[in-house]
Amino acid sequence: MMKHIFRLFSFFALIVLVFFGPLSRVAAQTDEGAAEEKKTIELLSNNRQLTMEDGEDRQFLSITKHSPVVIRVQGPSTLKVYFRKVVYPQRPETLEPFELSVILNGKEKQYQIEPAKFVAYPGGKTYQTSLENILRFSIPEGEHRCEFKLPPAVIGGGGIAFEYEEVPEEKVAKKGEEKVKPVGPVKAKREEIGISLGPQVGYIFSLGDVSSFYPELDIRYRLPVLDNNTYVSFVGGYYTSSEEESWNKPDIGSYNTKWELSVIPLTLNALYYLPLKLNKLKVIPYAGFGFGYYLVKFEYGVTNSEGDISPPKELDGSNLGMQMFGGASMKLGPGKTVLELKYSTVKITADESESTGDVGGIAFTAGYLYSF
Repeated sequence: MMKHIFRLFSFFALIVLVFFGPLSRVAAQTDEGAAEEKKTIELLSNNRQLTMEDGEDRQFLSITKHSPVVIRVQGPSTLKVYFRKVVYPQRPETLEPFELSVILNGKEKQYQIEPAKFVAYPGGKTYQTSLENILRFSIPEGEHRCEFKLPPAVIGGGGIAFEYEEVPEEKVAKKGEEKVKPVGPVKAKREEIGISLGPQVGYIFSLGDVSSFYPELDIRYRLPVLDNNTYVSFVGGYYTSSEEESWNKPDIGSYNTKWELSVIPLTLNALYYLPLKLNKLKVIPYAGFGFGYYLVKFEYGVTNSEGDISPPKELDGSNLGMQMFGGASMKLGPGKTVLELKYSTVKITADESESTGDVGGIAFTAGYLYSF
């Protein structure tokens, strides 16, 4: 009896192994696949989220030179990185290529990023972003800390998004393998603080009798308003003019008159760069106005062949004045060239004299401003 029971039990055990064994293996594979699908990207840094208006479903995070993005990823996998650069069309340097620093498990490498020339608008913002640049990283097995940093010279920052990409198993990197080719060492770009300084030279045609060579020193500071298009400037210049005439009158004979006028304008101005690019040379127009104090010195005298009829006099005609101007700038090397047309008006009345007039005028100047 026991022999028959043992045979019956063995028969049922065989049936269980034959029919339920494969099912258990399928279940194990399903659990393994589910585990693969559960790979996550964990944000370790505190970055705000950005909203794009061009229909993308990906969630972008803000990244700046002061705020890197740090994530934890899992492998083996392929990490797909989407990057969008903040762009100011009136500032061509925001479209220049740069190197994105990536630190994976403590090892840092740089990858070339060239912002797309066509732009899209983030939701509710006045600035623009480049279309997506895409990088792919093969992540070895295990968990890894990954940090993304912008170099100090990059202006504006950008947005960055991540997702895992499905790839054939044979293309997944093994431990220690790197699938993205890094660029070589590059020369670091200067980080600008928004100050421009340099000379301008030109010629002024006065509303009165002054026409002169006109040098000046221009200092400009960029304000963080209106998409960084607004500047204040302090300008100091100098111009002078003189004239000598000969006269012959019966009652006093022949004599000469001579006068000399010198002007030092010291002005404080506001100017705005128009968000336009006129051509491929990236010429950007600007306009502005300002007020200032004009130091005016007026000298005159009368002489004849025997000596002075009247001693030379030096009179002060300094006064407040104003100016309006427009110009264009073009980036060149570490600064920018400028061409400018300026109109100024300064009413003067020389002390102890009936001499009155306007020593302002129309000036054409050109120069170069070095950017700090």
